[in-house]
Amino acid sequence: MNIWDRIGKSLPYFSIITGVTLIDQAVKYRAEKHPEEFRGVIRNTGFAGERLKERPDIVRKTALILTALGLARLVVMEDDNVSDRGIKTGWAFVMGGALSNTLDRVLRKYVVDYIPHGKYVYNLGDISIYSGLVTTVLSLFFSGKGKE
Repeated sequence: MNIWDRIGKSLPYFSIITGVTLIDQAVKYRAEKHPEEFRGVIRNTGFAGERLKERPDIVRKTALILTALGLARLVVMEDDNVSDRGIKTGWAFVMGGALSNTLDRVLRKYVVDYIPHGKYVYNLGDISIYSGLVTTVLSLFFSGKGKE
């Protein structure tokens, strides 16, 4: 299968990525314009938990590279059976959250977080990343892949 066929076959997964990114960006915009509507809004210049916040250039470049690699990986992933589609769907949710946070890092120079939980503050992109990872891992587990 050539690259154009793979891209065409991946379009449903790119619609998940687009949907997650657009919804998260809309809520982030709202959180910045009307912070009083949220329990806590922060501007995170680092990775999760504000790690490396003193080096936003490294954070931004790393996010760009990893997001680009993750999107490319999605195109070459198989989706020939139910477990493959579960894995690829989970990965699409991971990439939707990653793309939204990467857009923040590039355009705003920080990530808008607005869902406080414990000592951290999250956003819908983060929740999408975690949910996608759980979906991917469960799909891998039930597929029997990785036992080789």
